[in-house]
Amino acid sequence: MSISSPAGRTLSVLVALSLGGCFSTSYNPEFPQQWPQRSAERVGDCPLVAGRYQNLGTPSLLAGIDCSLAEGPVPPGDASLCTPWLAQNFGVWRQARVVTLSQPDGDTLQVSLDDSGPAAPGTRIYRRGSDFRCDAEGLHFHKAQSALDPGAPTIVGAMLLTGGRVATRRTFVRDREGGLTMTMRRHVAVIMLLVIGGNRTATSHVRWQPEQSGVSQP
Repeated sequence: MSISSPAGRTLSVLVALSLGGCFSTSYNPEFPQQWPQRSAERVGDCPLVAGRYQNLGTPSLLAGIDCSLAEGPVPPGDASLCTPWLAQNFGVWRQARVVTLSQPDGDTLQVSLDDSGPAAPGTRIYRRGSDFRCDAEGLHFHKAQSALDPGAPTIVGAMLLTGGRVATRRTFVRDREGGLTMTMRRHVAVIMLLVIGGNRTATSHVRWQPEQSGVSQP
């Protein structure tokens, strides 16, 4: 994790504040009331998320995590990243105008890129259990990583003698107007000499408009 990444900046702030003692902060805005209500449709035990969506979404105005356009290349595999590009939130690092989600059954999610111009379309297949899980709230992707991976600055490594952890959860749900919403929750904790120096929880929301040329069905 780079110190210039969103989680890296959060981690640096936590380290500085933790030097004054243990503390906890949080900013978790509610789902925007002005957005369409979530759909109750399901495919098996999972919510229906299948459809064709514009790749560039709209972040909520109230945000605990910065989901604005990234400046410059975004490092693949950074679990802390929140981005308005739908494909990148699914780990697909190609340019595209439209992203198609398909659900052949309740245990499978396929992510495909359309209209990608010079870049070849990419496809990813995810399985329930190994890649995502479902409940009444939505379809969830979880990921956790050390705050002290090889890209972390030496000074941070020296200060966090035990380490730290960054955990993220992305929850996807289709809404009643055919759009797709994501709620991203991030928890960052720093640990110093086996004592939790500080932690922060934050939440943001992003919505993607349906592509009007057609809607994919499960």
